[in-house]
Amino acid sequence: MELDKKDIKIMKILMRNGREKVTRIAKEINLTVDAKNKRIKKMVERGVFIFGIFVYPQKIGYNITTDNLVKLHNFNQEDYDKFIEYLEKHPRVTTLLTISGDYDLNIVIMAKNTVELDEICKNIRTKFSNIISDWKTLFVTKVNKFEYYEFFD
Repeated sequence: MELDKKDIKIMKILMRNGREKVTRIAKEINLTVDAKNKRIKKMVERGVFIFGIFVYPQKIGYNITTDNLVKLHNFNQEDYDKFIEYLEKHPRVTTLLTISGDYDLNIVIMAKNTVELDEICKNIRTKFSNIISDWKTLFVTKVNKFEYYEFFD
C-alpha cells in the first residue's frame, strides 16, 4: 500500500497517543472526521497497523521476559509447521520471529518466575528436541524503546 503524507501523519499521531480524539486528528491533518476514519480503516484492512496496547509484564506479575534464540536442524516443512503452530498457540510466547543468521527463530517468553520459565523452556525443548539443535536464552532487563517508528520523515 502506498502511503501519502496524510496517512503517515495519522500514524505518527496514533503512535504518540492511540486514544487521540478523532476530531483532533482530523483537524491536525486538515481532513473531515469521515475522511480520516476511511483512511484509518483502509490502513487497518490492508495490514499497515493494528490497534493495541503495550502491557508492562512486571506490573501484572510476569517478572521474567526472555529472548530465546533457537537454531533448528534436520526438519521438514511438516515438523517446522507443527513447531510454529505450537509456539503461536502457547500462552507464554508473546513474540515469534523468523530470523536469519546463526539462529532461525527468536521466541519471546514471559514467565512469573525462573521456575516457571525453566518449565516452559524444558517443555518446548523436550517436545521438539528432534529439530532444536541450539537454544540460547537472553534475559530482558529493561525495555528502552518499544515499537515507535521514527522513519516516516
